[in-house]
Amino acid sequence: FGAFRGRSERELLVWLRQILVNNLALVHNRFGALNASLQLLNEASDTLHRLGEVGRRFLPNSIANRVFVLSLLGQYDTAIELAQEGLTLARQLDQRVVYALIQQNLGLTYYILGHYNRALRLLDEGQSVRLADGRYHTYVQGELTVTFCLLQLRRFAEVIERCQRVRRLCQEHNVTPEAPFSLLNEAKAYA
Repeated sequence: FGAFRGRSERELLVWLRQILVNNLALVHNRFGALNASLQLLNEASDTLHRLGEVGRRFLPNSIANRVFVLSLLGQYDTAIELAQEGLTLARQLDQRVVYALIQQNLGLTYYILGHYNRALRLLDEGQSVRLADGRYHTYVQGELTVTFCLLQLRRFAEVIERCQRVRRLCQEHNVTPEAPFSLLNEAKAYA
């Protein structure tokens, strides 16, 4: 709320509404309603633009979420273009964690497109930032995407090692939804 010191009550309410809309979009995303999710994320982004400089600080996180949904919807060119814009803005604002999240979502886009080495580079670059910041859930998600890439590249020993690390982290930090995927990918590597 420090960013709103000296701002009007209306600006604060608009910003809070944007947070609610963004979170509702993520719920839609979780349940597979991707078009509804994207519509809400676009609405939240428009709100941030209307807030001017204050909204600009929160725009990179909004961009990260939109890149993810655009990729899942198959709008790869738009996702890549938006990710580049988000990376530039996050770098300007010195938002290292959000920068790493955008990298992760861009890495997912490249994975879907079959550009596994490019995806690996992006995914690995942000992992240390997420881990150092205690973002275990996004770290684990990144590691799992890495294992999907490594499977395609037939680097099975690395898949096994990373899957075992993912399960340890899941257990240590109570990150449960991703643990079964690590078992599946490890089994595929052994097969």
